[in-house]
Amino acid sequence: MPATFNYAGVRFPYPENWQVEISPGEESWSAFVQSPSTAFLLVSFTEGEFDLGETADVALQELKSEYPKLEVIDAIDTISGLPAVGYDAQFFHFDLTNTTWIRAVPMTSGSLLLMAQFTDDESELNGEVLRGMLHVMQLDEPEVEE
Repeated sequence: MPATFNYAGVRFPYPENWQVEISPGEESWSAFVQSPSTAFLLVSFTEGEFDLGETADVALQELKSEYPKLEVIDAIDTISGLPAVGYDAQFFHFDLTNTTWIRAVPMTSGSLLLMAQFTDDESELNGEVLRGMLHVMQLDEPEVEE
């Protein structure tokens, strides 16, 4: 039976043996959804108006600073019916190929950054689990009272 992530209008199922850590904040929050192995999904919300391309670029630059030989292709996606821009990246670490998907999604009051990562030896299982989590993700921002 899958568990359900449900925080600040972001909902998606995830395997019940994965761990979730939420870091709330006043103008931003983040959640780290970790598999029992190395695969993970980072969900990060920042309040305010942001250029989605810039949001994805910042995440990519941070990844490039750790892994300079990163191979990158542009990616355009749809998440919860909304446009998602970003990158598909691969890098080698400890003799494994690591795949990272970076997506920035617009929300009414800010932007959502999604970053999924897994190694080649877990792509059949955890890669598909992460793809499924992104595919069925629902974004229903709570109404802001004025």
